[in-house]
Amino acid sequence: MSPAKAVLLLFASILLCCVRPVTVQAAPAEEHPSDQVAIHIAPDARQHILNRVVLLPFTGDSPDFARQVTALFHEALERTGKYRLLALEKAQGWQARHRKTDPVQAGRDLDARGVITGRLRGDYSLSGSEPARRCTISMTDAWNGRTLWEIRSELPWRKGEKTLSMEKTMEGLTLSLVRKLVAAGDIYSPLLPTPQVISTQGDLRRNRIILQPDPPHIYTGYQLLRAPRPDGIFRAVTEPVPNSQGLVILEDSGLKDATTYYYTVIGLTTTGLANVPAAPLAVTTAGTPPPVNGFHAAGNSLRRIRLFWEPSQDPRVNGYVLFRSERKKGPFEKIATIEGRDRQTYTDYGERTPFSTYGALKDSTEYFYTIRARNIVGVLSKDAPVVSAVTKGAPPPPSQVRAIEGQPRRVPLFWTRVTDPDVKGYAIFRSRSASGPFKQIDSVGGRDCQKYTDDGTWGNPLQDHTRYFYKIQSINVVDVRSKDSAIVSATTKPAPRPVSGLQAKSRLFRRVALSWSPGPEPDIITYQIFRGETLDRVTHQVGSVKSEQTTFIDKDLEDGRTYWYQVRAVDRDGLKGQMSNPVQATTKPPPSAPAHLRARCTAEGIQLSWDPGTEGDIVRYEIFTTGFLAARTGESTEPRFLYRIEPESGREYSFRVAAVDANGLSSESSQTVSITCR
Repeated sequence: MSPAKAVLLLFASILLCCVRPVTVQAAPAEEHPSDQVAIHIAPDARQHILNRVVLLPFTGDSPDFARQVTALFHEALERTGKYRLLALEKAQGWQARHRKTDPVQAGRDLDARGVITGRLRGDYSLSGSEPARRCTISMTDAWNGRTLWEIRSELPWRKGEKTLSMEKTMEGLTLSLVRKLVAAGDIYSPLLPTPQVISTQGDLRRNRIILQPDPPHIYTGYQLLRAPRPDGIFRAVTEPVPNSQGLVILEDSGLKDATTYYYTVIGLTTTGLANVPAAPLAVTTAGTPPPVNGFHAAGNSLRRIRLFWEPSQDPRVNGYVLFRSERKKGPFEKIATIEGRDRQTYTDYGERTPFSTYGALKDSTEYFYTIRARNIVGVLSKDAPVVSAVTKGAPPPPSQVRAIEGQPRRVPLFWTRVTDPDVKGYAIFRSRSASGPFKQIDSVGGRDCQKYTDDGTWGNPLQDHTRYFYKIQSINVVDVRSKDSAIVSATTKPAPRPVSGLQAKSRLFRRVALSWSPGPEPDIITYQIFRGETLDRVTHQVGSVKSEQTTFIDKDLEDGRTYWYQVRAVDRDGLKGQMSNPVQATTKPPPSAPAHLRARCTAEGIQLSWDPGTEGDIVRYEIFTTGFLAARTGESTEPRFLYRIEPESGREYSFRVAAVDANGLSSESSQTVSITCR
């Protein structure tokens, strides 16, 4: 045996005695019945890698039967892929020359460490019920003469049985043997190729071995073995990873930082066999990240300090942790965890609260900082050198504040902007007294803003002809406010005076005519007219007219109704004067119903008469019959009417009359009069 092979087998033996057994689900196959087979595996069988195995011809009281069983067993065992078997002809030649079956001598002469021998003899079955041929097959370690495994089985054999039955028997025996060996930890086969490692990667607390997959008919999966040193105990660290035909990644996690581990990889077949492990690979996990470089702080900002640093070049770094103190020597407290290796700035606003947008750093205060890099498993680097910066104070108030007089329900304000670049806007305060109290009414954004118009708030507008007082504060980007500006004041424009001289003309047909005196203000643009059906509800605006017009006719009213009216002036600024004194007017009513309707029978018909109406514009009277066949029978311009008909004796006739005036207004009907002619 060559020295190189001896070293390889020695190394493999170390692996075999140290690696825990690997269990892989094998494909189902037909096996020899368990009550006819007994397989014994030596406890140390898995410690031996048999690189070359020779199967000597089996012996027995029937040479032909022994030769046939030998050939079938050789073929079946070769198909399992467990051993590299020498050609059966070599074993037969050696046995023919030496006339013996000494396994140790055969192994040495044929350069095979494993030697399989078998003996067949006629006997009764294990149950003692049927005759059979019993076989004993064993594997011997030619180096020390120890038996590694042994099979005892009955081979039912009858004259005329086909060889196919024995082939299945041998296949069942060999599959049972391989499964027993795999279960005992003897999983390695020198026939299987070594998995091809493409690369190794040492990472944070984990290592990766990347494989080029073999064809799936060779390996169905792969498993990673690890030891703390090259000659140490290798143990399986992963479950079998399926061979998916893509790159296979075997990962070992939960490791120590900056530590070297040794690995080997085995491929697994469907029957649970594996290749002989190759020489171990050394892979080192990553350590702590390097400290952060270029760390510095920038102050002179309001309640905030900006921090800068150079991004870490370590690809495993995924963020940074910042620490702050009010003293150079600490103690330092963590203020932020920053995600992302490429981040290189951070603004410290202090501890945030639900009521503060920017935080709570003190004004005009020096703060000290340090920073650490953090990798993806949370390991921090050493501290960067301590840096410091000082925060800024409050802004100055705006100057040259002015308020404009005489504006309609508004007061325009102007001021000179603050030059402090941190100012983001201004707060406006108002009061009805120079001594206060002042209330903030609004805020305006933008440092360059220099004007504001106070027009009151929703539901609370400024009053007409009223003096208001103002002061302003500057606001910076962290909501720090300046002191108050100088107080200024202005008076709003008065509204138009109430309209005077309002008059309303009554008894017009479905309308009311209004007139009033013009207002004294030169900027009145319209008059608004309001109507109501009661004095306390004159709220419905029925029209408006331009300032040049001081009359209005309210049309489409109801007959004989009384209406109340008020008028107010509106100037060009939209200021509305107070309402005028109310006036009332009543539209023209319909005529009154004709009175004292009378009827008498004549030769020409029934003569009707009634009292004439008191209204001076009645133009006609309309006559109606009443009863089941009621109908309009005619009209008359006089207070009488002849109903031309030849009355039926004993029949009652009934009539009523209504008056109609010049505007077409019709009165209510008169009382009904009835008459019976004889």
